[in-house]
Amino acid sequence: MNEFFNHIGKEIFEKLKETADYYTIGVDSKNNENDQHIELIAIFDLKKSKVIHWTGKFYPTEGQKRDLIKINDLNTHFTQINNQKIVILGCHDLNVFSPRGQANAKHSSWKRKTANKFKKLCREFKPDIILQHPHTTDSPNIWNLAWKTVEKELPYVKHYASGIKYYNDGHRPRGKPTKVLEKNKKRRRD
Repeated sequence: MNEFFNHIGKEIFEKLKETADYYTIGVDSKNNENDQHIELIAIFDLKKSKVIHWTGKFYPTEGQKRDLIKINDLNTHFTQINNQKIVILGCHDLNVFSPRGQANAKHSSWKRKTANKFKKLCREFKPDIILQHPHTTDSPNIWNLAWKTVEKELPYVKHYASGIKYYNDGHRPRGKPTKVLEKNKKRRRD
């Protein structure tokens, strides 16, 4: 992780430190021999120049069920920094809140049980902030239903955001960047 920050240059790193205390970043890795892969998220303390927390994706897409190395300890998604309770999500993890995604999951399935367990942990933790790390987002509607459900089920969440890589796999993006950003964040002023 330090190597990543060394490559962005000292001037940019210093500006980043002026703006924020912490930085979250997704890190993907794949084993080409067996096609297994893992999607991790690190919380980097900019003042101390070190990673202070790791978690990773726990809720695979249908296409990842066989090859994603899941982070089974759901508690790693919950942390407290600067007196703020924070939930860190991998790309598809936000879909535990999507009614559409849950409608397709059988009540006794691993998917439904995991989603229910994670939502219960969220209710107990009562996060102030939720940060999601999607790979790409080019439409304001991709995560909208899940975020609206978060607002309904976790009304105490003050802020949420999806880290946006505005991209559509070489195709024209489906939404305007301003709309995509608008629908994938919430900031409650107290």
